[in-house]
Amino acid sequence: MSHDKLAARLGTTRQTVISWENGVEPKRYADALAKFSGFPREAFLRREGEALAVETSLGLLRGLGEKVDQIAGDLDELVGLVKEQSAGEAS
Repeated sequence: MSHDKLAARLGTTRQTVISWENGVEPKRYADALAKFSGFPREAFLRREGEALAVETSLGLLRGLGEKVDQIAGDLDELVGLVKEQSAGEAS
């Protein structure tokens, strides 16, 4: 996403977004960034937030992995049912 698009989405300017990349804490926009990104607002307010961001990312990935596993299990079950139905129709 470009600086301009992110700035527009958060109601700020491109230069403000660039300042965040250069180390300025986005105190005024921490809540908006948290809502937009899914990260806790603390991740945007302190240097230690980098570790928190990694932890949050890993948590989100684990949750997605669990959903993928569940979907894969559901698909396996559906394939089994289709095979059973096909075998029954063939007899």
